[in-house]
Amino acid sequence: MTGISFPIATHSRIASLFQRLIARIQPTPGEVSSARGHAARIKTRIETSFNLKKSLIAGSFARQTYIRGCSDIDLFMLLSRDEARWGGGYVSSDTVLSNLKEELQRRFPTTDIHRDVHAIVVLFSSSGISVDVVPAIFERMDLSMRPRYLMPDGSGWWMTTSPLTHNAYLAKANEKSVGKLRKTAQLIKYWRLC
Repeated sequence: MTGISFPIATHSRIASLFQRLIARIQPTPGEVSSARGHAARIKTRIETSFNLKKSLIAGSFARQTYIRGCSDIDLFMLLSRDEARWGGGYVSSDTVLSNLKEELQRRFPTTDIHRDVHAIVVLFSSSGISVDVVPAIFERMDLSMRPRYLMPDGSGWWMTTSPLTHNAYLAKANEKSVGKLRKTAQLIKYWRLC
């Protein structure tokens, strides 16, 4: 059995079409600016009512696999442990999510705000940008000296995550692929949306 072969010109044309598609799905500078602005406004509001240690943009936006008009922004709100503790243990992550949602609804009363599995989703209709606000608490440093956090697990408890470790792993894999991994991830996300 022989495989299907294509003329060299066809390979070149397919590669060219993929390059055009990759260029077309990159976020615009305006979209990136709006996303950062929304994240800053959310952070400012959370700082007024919670003991916020810092905020961290994670997920596809931080890993540069965000695609134009379709991706959300994962915004980790790194809260003081006191914000999630009662007595000798942690309160339910559902409680922290509810408190976070109430505060965001006070600040953005006409914005669509709802609970997702791990986050409070703030959908800014003016820009079409969705921000997933994830409450997190510092747990410890990992062996690579990157912070590990507790975040809601979707069933009222807390689970461990390390966005910086994930980002470092993907950056190294992208480097090994000579920059192709990020673009492949964007193409797969676009295909899934189609």
